Amino acid sequence: MEELEKIDILRRRADLSYAEAKALLDEANGDIVQALIKAEKGKGRSTEQWEVKGKEALGKVREIVNQGNAVRIRVKREDKVLLDIPLTAGVVGGIIAPKLALVASVVGMLTKCTLEVERRHPDQESSEPPH
Repeated sequence: MEELEKIDILRRRADLSYAEAKALLDEANGDIVQALIKAEKGKGRSTEQWEVKGKEALGKVREIVNQGNAVRIRVKREDKVLLDIPLTAGVVGGIIAPKLALVASVVGMLTKCTLEVERRHPDQESSEPPH
């Protein structure tokens, strides 16, 4: 497998930029599994979860998006991921609005679900390249 293919795999599986994927692959001496393990350990991200009901979820998602350091939002029910939305820095309302509508429609059908939010650590926000 050539290096570019490995980088593409890393980018998809670990949600990395080309530069991040290349650096991890170099650190792992070309071993894609080791690079994935390093990516998982060194993301500099944390995850938070909230149990929410119906319309509460949309308000919570809007609050999370407005805070600005969210990287990914997942809607789960009984540990099954129903919706997984990656967020990027500088997301404008026109792009995020349809995603919020999707969250609202999915959550509106449920009586109870879990919102899981992956966030960048504050010290990593300025040094992490955009995706």
